[in-house]
Amino acid sequence: MDEQEQLTNDSEQLEGSVEAEAEDVAAEIVNMSQSSAGNIKAEVVRMNNSGALEISASEVDIRQGGAGKIAAQSITIHQGGIGFCEAETVSVDQGGIGATSATDTTINAGTANVVYATNAVMNNSNASLLVAQQVQGGKIQAKVLLAGQVDGNVETLLDTPRALLAGAAAGLGVGLVLLLGGLLTRRS
Repeated sequence: MDEQEQLTNDSEQLEGSVEAEAEDVAAEIVNMSQSSAGNIKAEVVRMNNSGALEISASEVDIRQGGAGKIAAQSITIHQGGIGFCEAETVSVDQGGIGATSATDTTINAGTANVVYATNAVMNNSNASLLVAQQVQGGKIQAKVLLAGQVDGNVETLLDTPRALLAGAAAGLGVGLVLLLGGLLTRRS
């Protein structure tokens, strides 16, 4: 059996140290422990102390590991990280996300650069940009918060009303500069 046939079995087990590396993995269920992979396509992916560049699956569970990009229905991260993910449900516990787009996002004791969600629940967590229809939780720190409804203790630098005010002020400032520039060039 060649390497490609071995990587397309119904269930793929990757265990070991540096030797347990696979470029592409395609299986119904992928269980990884202390290993790495390039691209993974599966129904279920479970990773422990492992990493992958890109994952496409229905369900992803990462413990003390990470992935560059994930597209899935459900993503659970415990003490790990993701560069970018797109899912129905994202749950992060003591981990980090570069950017996420999801229907429901839950982050506990974690950090996210960009969160775009219908519903966001965050506890003891930070986000640079948090955009959601509904935000719930306790002790949320967000640099920029754009939300329809907020329920919880949120500290922001720029929230929805301030963002609207800043946008209007910036538009007015640019308009005045262009108007003055036009008047000055006509006189010349």
